[in-house]
Amino acid sequence: MANRPLVLKRWQPNMQFLKDDLARVPVWVRLYNVPLEYWTTKGLSCVASAIGVPLHADYTTLLRKRLSYARVCIEIDASKTLVKEHDLRCPNGLFITISADYDWIPSKCSNCKVLWTHQSDMCY
Repeated sequence: MANRPLVLKRWQPNMQFLKDDLARVPVWVRLYNVPLEYWTTKGLSCVASAIGVPLHADYTTLLRKRLSYARVCIEIDASKTLVKEHDLRCPNGLFITISADYDWIPSKCSNCKVLWTHQSDMCY
């Protein structure tokens, strides 16, 4: 909602919301400088896997209607540093720098690396 993930969990009696529950979150990422030969599901998955677990690409990206960047939903790990750019080694041996721009960056506790639930000074 509002370009941010909405986290839902099935309710159960005596359910507790544990801090481990939000260690990973899906975010939309714009990937720049992706070579045309990587504009396939398999190719974008390869490029996006340097950031996290690729989930899916947006419709415009899959149809190759916008070639200035590829937009991919990627599950990121809160305990890891966000990747802003990485080098992609092409089959011809050349390296291309892929830049990543995040639509939204979740806030996280700097102590326990859990997303959203609290600030560092209130870490439980």
